Amino acid sequence: MLSNGQKVLQEKITTENNQFHVNTSNLQSGIYFVEIGNARMKFVVE
Repeated sequence: MLSNGQKVLQEKITTENNQFHVNTSNLQSGIYFVEIGNARMKFVVE
């Protein structure tokens, strides 16, 4: 089990049409945050 606040993925991304895709199939169930610049998004893996 991962501890709170642990970084699980960091990569440089390129955008096409202001969209990006992240493969979440290897992530354990939980709540995750994506940060891009000053923006932050939360998503849940069940």
